[in-house]
Amino acid sequence: LVVNALGCKNVDSLFIDVKSRPKASYTADKVEGCSPVVATIKNTSKTVSGDTYLWDFDNGTTSTALNPPPIKYTATGTDSMYKMKFIVSSPGGCADTSIQQIEVHSNPIVSFKSSVAKSCANDTVTFTSESIGALSWKWYLGDGTTSTDKLVKHKYTVSGTYTIKLVVTGAFGCTDSISHDVVVNANPTANYTATAICNTSPTVFTDFSIGATQWNWDFGDASPIDNSSSPVHLFPHAGTYDVKLKVTNAFGCADSTTQKITVRERPRGNFVFKDSCARD
Repeated sequence: LVVNALGCKNVDSLFIDVKSRPKASYTADKVEGCSPVVATIKNTSKTVSGDTYLWDFDNGTTSTALNPPPIKYTATGTDSMYKMKFIVSSPGGCADTSIQQIEVHSNPIVSFKSSVAKSCANDTVTFTSESIGALSWKWYLGDGTTSTDKLVKHKYTVSGTYTIKLVVTGAFGCTDSISHDVVVNANPTANYTATAICNTSPTVFTDFSIGATQWNWDFGDASPIDNSSSPVHLFPHAGTYDVKLKVTNAFGCADSTTQKITVRERPRGNFVFKDSCARD
């Protein structure tokens, strides 16, 4: 309505089309967790014909699907925060945006070393965690034994290949694990016999060891070490000697045994001859 100074009037009309704004909404089944977080998304917006969708996942990927596939989020070294943005646009140019945050916690980095890669039965093997960000440790030592110590010392009594697994847990319950094999070689078995001897005769030693490839004889009389498999030895005096045999196999594993060997004094014949006269 327009009125001039003379009281004249004029009326004009204008129609304004006000379009409804879309409402962007969605759910993510997982918005926090340890790396990787895989979020399954459901579009809960009221769908209208002609609406378009734009997803910006803040991880370098986007989508225009009504319901995009599950999205993976990762964190390395430190925790990461992502902003997932969803924009719904109507044919009339109206738009709405919904944003959710995805928090991803970094995992600890597991690592360990062993004192040896190969050992012998009954040797002590030391396992040391070198993990980063670990707050607790769980060792599976391959023979049914477990431990929660950071450093573990363990003996394997039976030869074989054992798989050692370490699981570490960090902040927020995040975990990481790793496995290594340790080879445990069998030991030889040291054994021998010796003949009964006197101090003037050599003693014959016969080796009955199992799996031996090297021999080390200590006769207990300060004589040099003998490396033959079945030596012959002359003891200098009568007495009892601790004779030790140490044997080694091809893997460097060793065993030893000690026996007491008694050397007897050989008796000496002696008589006195006196002159006498023949009796008639």
